[in-house]
Amino acid sequence: MADFGEAVFNRIPEKSEVRMVSGSRASRSSASVPGSDLAVLEKEIECLVREKNLIDKIANERGYIVEIQKKLISDLEDKFRSQPVGNSSKNKDCISYSAIVKKVDHSYLLIKPADRSTSYKTVENDFKSRYSPGALNVNINKTKLTKNGLMISCNSKKDVETLKDSLKSDLGNKFDVCEPTKMFPRMLIQGVPNDCFKNPGPDKLEFVDSFVDDLIFNNNLGVNSDDIKIISCYKVKNTKNVVIEVVPSVFNLLSSKGFVFIGWVRCTVRENLYLLRCYKCCKFGHGKKDCRSKDVVCSKCSGFHEFRDCKADSCCPNCKFHNDRYKTNWCTKHVASDTSCSYYKMKTDNLKMQIAYE
Repeated sequence: MADFGEAVFNRIPEKSEVRMVSGSRASRSSASVPGSDLAVLEKEIECLVREKNLIDKIANERGYIVEIQKKLISDLEDKFRSQPVGNSSKNKDCISYSAIVKKVDHSYLLIKPADRSTSYKTVENDFKSRYSPGALNVNINKTKLTKNGLMISCNSKKDVETLKDSLKSDLGNKFDVCEPTKMFPRMLIQGVPNDCFKNPGPDKLEFVDSFVDDLIFNNNLGVNSDDIKIISCYKVKNTKNVVIEVVPSVFNLLSSKGFVFIGWVRCTVRENLYLLRCYKCCKFGHGKKDCRSKDVVCSKCSGFHEFRDCKADSCCPNCKFHNDRYKTNWCTKHVASDTSCSYYKMKTDNLKMQIAYE
């Protein structure tokens, strides 16, 4: 790329040389070339000079991007060499749950307007007009306009810190630059006995006052009651399932055990990842009441009819949409509610990136 750029530059004359040539031509044929032709020639020369400067700028940015890509490849090669060799169970046992979830260390930065009356779209346009990807000196994965502001995804925590310091000093008080706050992980406790509730009736479930304290004490969790929060509970046969929100240390401990004691009852516990799916358009992130789609989409075949009226073969609407838009080749021979769905897995991975596992 650099050699090609140099070849192009060498073919473009310097402005002074062009002026000398145009001057000599003008002196030789001043009688035959009108003044208007000289003005046109000077404008063409200025256009050539501007094109040369633009090519210089593009070549410099391309060269910098190539250097970043080389560095990224080198870092990946070093990381691959440092991985332990072998498939022994000892190496597998050393990998924590949070390490499995965090296969790719994507970190995020959020840019908001200091003036709340300014739209996020204005922030995006202002940011992209100020900077080019090569000028930021970090490895950027993607940018996305969200309901919380302009999100910039980087490949590492270090890149986020570098970018945040640079933008804060450059943008001043016009924008708020911060890292998005991550949620605490949630867990599902299955089979909680009815004696943990004051009124185990169908209308409203209210826990006994000591439920959280007993949970901490009976399982040696070593945290305060403020570190565990009850989110919801619902009836399943003769017992209840309880969703709790916990700090990362408790999450990792309970994930490795797989159970908790509620009194003398041993209850299964696992991570609770909840993705809201619309039963009208089959997309994630909103419910049927808030759906903006005009058409009903069948969750089985992607057709524009209700699921109960479907007689066609399975064709996941979400995977089909992703294949059509992003030219992927995901399998579509399943319904939208299938947990093996590639689109569902992608959304689940995105949700995990918003959770603090450490």
